[in-house]
Amino acid sequence: MPLTPAAQTEVSPTLLEEIQRHFSIVFTGNLGTAQAVETLLDAAERLQHLPDVRLVLVGSGSMSAWLAEQKAARGLDNVILAGRYPADEMPQFLSRARGLLVSLKRSEIYAQTVPAKVQSYLSAGKPIIASLDGEGARVVIEAGAGLACAAEDAVALADCIARLHGMSDPQRAELGAAGRAYFLAHFELTGQATRLAALLRSQVQGDSV
Repeated sequence: MPLTPAAQTEVSPTLLEEIQRHFSIVFTGNLGTAQAVETLLDAAERLQHLPDVRLVLVGSGSMSAWLAEQKAARGLDNVILAGRYPADEMPQFLSRARGLLVSLKRSEIYAQTVPAKVQSYLSAGKPIIASLDGEGARVVIEAGAGLACAAEDAVALADCIARLHGMSDPQRAELGAAGRAYFLAHFELTGQATRLAALLRSQVQGDSV
């Protein structure tokens, strides 16, 4: 079993500058078999005609060594393997991204779940590209927060990234703002608790009449 690299404690300013300078699509989290990382590299290979696009993978997992080997073997200079960092370093990556990427393998079980990172991506107020099936993709589309394609479809994923790349800054900002608004309306805990308390009060009042 491959060892998981230790988390780095500080993000290199050079790395942050590279992410800022390019059209960076950032993926954060586990890099394992469930995340269909093969699809990410296949999509990156198809995006080499867009020289300013970078696919930035922040995290580690069982596929980390494979990703490094494939990046070198296939000459994928548009893929940045940033490594693993503590959660409190993630805003540095998210704030510099032009878009945020979530992916899963094609699976009936995965299609029924909304990955936790979808909520954090919505909260970040950045456009989302969802390379997955089912509920997770539905949330992104319902929120008007970005683009979605079928799981493990590298051609469609590359097309989504190219479409986002072709949008204007105001169009991308509109997607991010819609995602942020959706997060506040549907996932923000304080707001949800307030609405639940109001609902319970109304039911108690109704029962007492």
